[in-house]
Amino acid sequence: MAAPREGRRLTRGRVLVAAGVLIALGVTAVAVQAATDGGGSDQVSTDSPSADDGKRKGGPDGPAASGSASPTGKESKQGKPGKEATPSGKPKGEDKGSGGETPAPGTGGGGKGDSGRGGVPVTVSTLAQYWQDPCGHPYLVDKDPARLSPPPNEQDASGWVSANGAVSAGEQTVKLTVQGTGEDTVVLESLNVRVAGTDAPLAWNNYKMGYLGVGCGGNVPKHSFDVNLDASVPRPTPQNAGDGFPYKVSASDPEAFYVNATANARYVRWYLELEWSSGGRHGTVRIDDTGRPFATSGDKNRPVYGYSLDTKKWTKTNRDDDNIQEP
Repeated sequence: MAAPREGRRLTRGRVLVAAGVLIALGVTAVAVQAATDGGGSDQVSTDSPSADDGKRKGGPDGPAASGSASPTGKESKQGKPGKEATPSGKPKGEDKGSGGETPAPGTGGGGKGDSGRGGVPVTVSTLAQYWQDPCGHPYLVDKDPARLSPPPNEQDASGWVSANGAVSAGEQTVKLTVQGTGEDTVVLESLNVRVAGTDAPLAWNNYKMGYLGVGCGGNVPKHSFDVNLDASVPRPTPQNAGDGFPYKVSASDPEAFYVNATANARYVRWYLELEWSSGGRHGTVRIDDTGRPFATSGDKNRPVYGYSLDTKKWTKTNRDDDNIQEP
């Protein structure tokens, strides 16, 4: 009779243990459900001031909004400018060459402005090598004429400049195309010139683009501004009276601007800053040459060369008239 009673005790014990496990699992399930339903953290939009207060819209890796002009098109509280040229008589590697048209807001620069929803409301496409005279734009190059490649077409100028370490001689025209990114109108308040560094003019050879004996004329586009880089405080001056800031742009109504900078007595590294406002927001877009300052140098008394189609060589010529050959 002892054996059956012992069997019943063992069976009753297993039942009690199983019941305890079920109770424990139930408590755990209740706790998990409470943590899921009771925690209830709100989702935070990507244009919230802090994306760490909750889940970002679009997934945990969605971008957080920032608050001023930057190369990514977002706004950040503090922009950082691109590398500036070091003050020396020769351009450093970071200053050699010039980029082509770069459709990016700020084109390699930082900015500052109020925090706001969305990104910077304008984009700026920059063409650092715009030739007002398609076959006469001069460059200073630290190379012997026998070692320099033939002149490029204007659309290939940026690659030629970069490959040969060329610097605009005496003048440089930068074309800016500014366009809004949304439905709201953006006011372009002002365009300012910032000098990153200056030195004595580069003692290099002057090479005129185009070909000897083949003339062509340029024009003065609308919204053209002159900048004297030799001035203590260079400022853009409209070439046509009354054609000055502010301007308005939108996604359907862009504007193009031409900045014609000249330097005679100095070698200048410089960039631009575009001030904008939209509603209660405002900011600054830095405009440079794909992260580097623009570079323009005086070329007084430097030997001038033009490319001859007859000899397929760079030939010494007159600065102002190709028909007058220099000795």
